[in-house]
Amino acid sequence: MGHYEGVVAAHEAQKESATKALNQPDAIQEKREEKSRLEAIVKAPVPDRSRAAYYLGILYYEAGRFADAQARFASLLDQREAASLHDPVRLYRGMSEVHLRQFEEAVKTLAPLAEKQSTHSPQALLWTGKALAGQSGHGRRGSQQASSG
Repeated sequence: MGHYEGVVAAHEAQKESATKALNQPDAIQEKREEKSRLEAIVKAPVPDRSRAAYYLGILYYEAGRFADAQARFASLLDQREAASLHDPVRLYRGMSEVHLRQFEEAVKTLAPLAEKQSTHSPQALLWTGKALAGQSGHGRRGSQQASSG
């Protein structure tokens, strides 16, 4: 996970540094190329970094670190440069929320994906069902009965 975390952290640090530099217009006023470079960093992050963040979220999910995964996926849904990943990101976010017993949030997260025709729709419907069962308490009772039986 360290490599993915490093890519994401380096990108975030570079973007923060560029934003700070752009907030000091006197320092870069006469350096048009530098200003353009900094603006490009702030406005158009490299898509591979979004993909690295996505895979980091999957690694968190697979390691059972559902809160970390959910936070990573939530931040990716806010990034327009990660738009091509939004369907699988939404699915993993919803799955993480089910594991965290955030059933209402999971239903809201998964609903747009479950309603459209996508390769991820069947899984979204499955996990929406799990969230609805959890909301109604059926998920808890079923697991309690299974462990006591």
